This record gives sequence, C-alpha cells and structure tokens, in this order.
Amino acid sequence: MSLTPDRFVRENFSDIEEATAFFQATLPAAVVNILDMKSLTTEQGTFIDESMQEYRTDLLFSVKTKQDWPLQLYLLFEHKSYQDKRIFVQLLSYMARIYEKQATPAPVLLFVFYHGEKEWRLGTSFKDYLKLKPEDYELFSRYLPDFKFELFDVKLTDVERLEVTLNTAMFLQIIQAAEQATLEDRLEVIFYKAEDFFREEKLLEKLRKLFLFVYAISGLSAEQVSQKLSKISQRLGDEAMTTAQKLHQEGLQQGIEQGIEQGIEKGLEKGRIEMARDLLLQQWQWKFKNIAIAEKTAIQNCTDVTRLREAITMILADRPKSEIIEMLSKEV
Repeated sequence: MSLTPDRFVRENFSDIEEATAFFQATLPAAVVNILDMKSLTTEQGTFIDESMQEYRTDLLFSVKTKQDWPLQLYLLFEHKSYQDKRIFVQLLSYMARIYEKQATPAPVLLFVFYHGEKEWRLGTSFKDYLKLKPEDYELFSRYLPDFKFELFDVKLTDVERLEVTLNTAMFLQIIQAAEQATLEDRLEVIFYKAEDFFREEKLLEKLRKLFLFVYAISGLSAEQVSQKLSKISQRLGDEAMTTAQKLHQEGLQQGIEQGIEQGIEKGLEKGRIEMARDLLLQQWQWKFKNIAIAEKTAIQNCTDVTRLREAITMILADRPKSEIIEMLSKEV
C-alpha cells in the first residue's frame, strides 16, 4: 500500500524511537531539559474530526518530567501546502477534548508539523488568529483563550543538523526534494546511508516504507528509482524494485489495477488516480455536504491525477463547485 505524507507521519512517529529522537531535536531546549524522554508513550484515541481524517494526522503522547509529574504532547500534522486559518480553533477544540479525558489535569504542548510550499504566515498563537488591535486585545484578553503551539516547518529545516534517526532524516529530505521537484536528482544523496537498514528486519521494513513514500509523493517509476539506487548498491536497487512490485500486486488485489500485463508502472499510476479520486470525493462530501450525480460522474470520469489533486486544492481554497467541475471536465 502506498503511503500519503500524513499516513506516513502517523506510522513513523507512532514508533517511540522515532518520536523520542524527533521531539528531543525539535522541542525547545528548556522543555527537553525537564523531560524524561525515556518515559514517552503514545496515547490511544484520536481527536480529529472524521471528515478531515485524510488530511491531518493527530498523535497524542504522554511523557513524565524528571520531577515525575505528567505532561502531554500533542502532535498535529498539517498536510501539504494548505494553511488553514481554522487551525487555531481546531487546536482549541482538541485541547478541550484532551483535558476533558484527563484523569489528572496536566499541561498539553501543541506541536504542528507543516510542510507546505509557502512559508507559514498564520502565526503560532491564538492572539494571531484574532488580529485585534493592541488596545482591544488588552481590554478583552482576560476573556480570551491564550495558547501557542510549536511549529515545525519542514521547508525551513536544515535536516543535516537535526539529530534525528536516519529514517526520519531521510523522510524529511524526501519531502523537501519533492517540494523542490528535485527528488529524482537527490535520490542518491538521500539514500547514501541506506545500507544500514539491511542490518535487521525492523529497519528493512522502514526502508521499504520510504520507498513507498517516494513512489506516492513523486510519481517516479520503479525503474527510475531502482536505477538511481543501484549506483549505491545493487541490493538497494533490487529492494526498491521489489517493493514496487509488491505495491503493484497489492493494487491488483484491491481492484486498483485492471490488467497485470500492462506492468508495474501502470499499476502505480492507477493506484495514484484511485487514491486521489477517493480523497477528492471525501473532501467534496465534507465541504459541500452532498454530491450531485453529475458532479460525481465528472469526478469518476477524470483520469488525470494532477487535475484530481488540483480539485482538492480548489476545495480547500473555497472555490465554487461549478469552477471545480469545469476544470475536471476539460478535455486534455
């Protein structure tokens, strides 16, 4: 199964080893210094509205301080380039749900993982959301929520200086290269230490997920990836090809691909189209509440993954339905 960025983040940071190293490297030093990171654990449950599950990934962690009082970290992944002004209200809602379920009140640290094309410009405090004049804020501040969140912007991060696991570092570099449209050229640089993953099966599974992520985010063919990585080592190139073949077979089993004789690349492409179409239908239902037969037909008849993804972006940008359908229905 191919992994979208948000799903990869959930799986990656559900791994305590990955999450521990990541938080140690990205939280403020003053906070890290009081935490017992060995006590970090994931909490069960989700606080994201079902309608937005495909676009954000929430993870809740508990961690004790060195003084042995509890603390909770809440990690929210903001998908791709969409900067949603409602994030402040959403975070406020998530905090309320978390506090409501706590047996013993404990501070909640909010952490937003963002990897958009544009630099984050919405601010990081609820005060930024309100945009009140200073004199008005001073007057009403006693009645207003007052919180900030930690922001991790992948685009602005120097990954080489970040003390995270090799797996997380490669994941971040893949995102950066994909956003800059340089992933194919940078594959050898990103994966040059990947031989380390062959030391044990658990690490090898992480490597395979990185391959899946490359295929999902870039549109590169199995042959392109395998050829590049074979320059590092033959078994690395072979593993990339094998992972693509397994992805292809899973796509066939799920009805994504019709016709094995057309090869791995067609299976990957049809998988990407089906994924984009499913996400678009879900987002349409969330935004417009219902979908007319003609609208659903236009979406189902569109086989251009770029236009399907563009339609999702248009929905998030509050563009009218008629404009989205017109874009999807244009003949290429």
